[in-house]
Amino acid sequence: VMGSNPWTKPIKFALSFALYAYTVARLLEYLRISNLGKQIISWTVSISVLTQLICITTQAARGTTSHYNMSTSTDSAIAITMDIMDPVNGVCVVILLILALMGKYDVSRPSLWGIRLGLVIFLGAALIGLVMVAYGAHSIGMKDGGAGLPVLDWNTAGGDLRVAHFVGLHALQVLPVSGWLIN
Repeated sequence: VMGSNPWTKPIKFALSFALYAYTVARLLEYLRISNLGKQIISWTVSISVLTQLICITTQAARGTTSHYNMSTSTDSAIAITMDIMDPVNGVCVVILLILALMGKYDVSRPSLWGIRLGLVIFLGAALIGLVMVAYGAHSIGMKDGGAGLPVLDWNTAGGDLRVAHFVGLHALQVLPVSGWLIN
């Protein structure tokens, strides 16, 4: 698909979603709210990422692109479903940020700041994802596809919004761990 093995994208997203789900589970472990509140967040995140992974995998099996693909009614339905799941997940992240700003995590001060900053940067990266959806592509100054970094497929001939999107999303793992290491 676009010059890459069609299974590369589902594998990359599965790894990223697994790390994200694990991170949310760990954040919920230290969150001082009711178990019902934790369950609502965890189920919403789980359904959101699982739905997206099913969509991406389905499109890989069909041998076509998943994101920005409006070629047929089926492709459009799959792309729109994924585009709906991102803001649903984003609402959960906003709730986690509000709770972090309220000091509802039972962690040290450096860890709490790592969580807060990780969530803020994650939301910024999510907005970059929204820009890609609105733009209908991830490459800037050229068409998507073509020469890219091995495995990641980030465009090497022009700008690629996926770099900032990736780095920002994974700040949610790096910054809380950094805060924990400072202790």
